[in-house]
Amino acid sequence: MSSGAKVSTAWKREITPGITPPGDWNVLTRVSFGLLPTYNSEENNEIGADRMAQGTAQTTVDVGGDVETKLRFGALDDFMASCFGKDWVGNVLTMGNDRISFSIGSYASDVGIAAIARGAQVATMNFEIPNDNEINVTTTFAAIAWDDKADNTSFIVNPLSEVS
Repeated sequence: MSSGAKVSTAWKREITPGITPPGDWNVLTRVSFGLLPTYNSEENNEIGADRMAQGTAQTTVDVGGDVETKLRFGALDDFMASCFGKDWVGNVLTMGNDRISFSIGSYASDVGIAAIARGAQVATMNFEIPNDNEINVTTTFAAIAWDDKADNTSFIVNPLSEVS
């Protein structure tokens, strides 16, 4: 298990939901990262030849979770567009029905484990605005696919830092 100190995260906008396009990634500067798979199972009550119940079987995988960030100028614009279902036009964001999805990757370099959520859409965004501190944003994602690997290679290729 990774210590968490060497985990990098990045995202890229998809053209076709669930398919990671080639090209650069955008660094995802975050406070916490909870985008993970949940493996669902079903109990199998069949009795086998050995007269024992067959246990459980994995049925589906749900991919989703929260990513907490700080609000910075321009850093969350694409995620807000996904939440609203419509791209920005000028400096105006309106409601729509467009599916704006992302590939969101993570790489724990200390243990060589990489993961990627594909087809990730913003389900909700929660803005916490304190009286005297930075604005915290919790973005909840729901994705359609999850892949991971432990071969010391990352899904994230050429991550570009946020422009400030």
